[in-house]
Amino acid sequence: MASGVCCVAVALRGPTGAPLASLSLVTDPEHSLDRLVGAVQQTERILSAALRGR
Repeated sequence: MASGVCCVAVALRGPTGAPLASLSLVTDPEHSLDRLVGAVQQTERILSAALRGR
């Protein structure tokens, strides 16, 4: 844990649904994590679908 940072992370899943990688976002505490969580989740869905060949 680092002082003065906020982060959110998600797993990127491959063809079998198993995690292949992770995606994380690190920012300073002044940014709203509520807004950033949605962006990270949407990016995860897009990248996981690409990794699954969809």
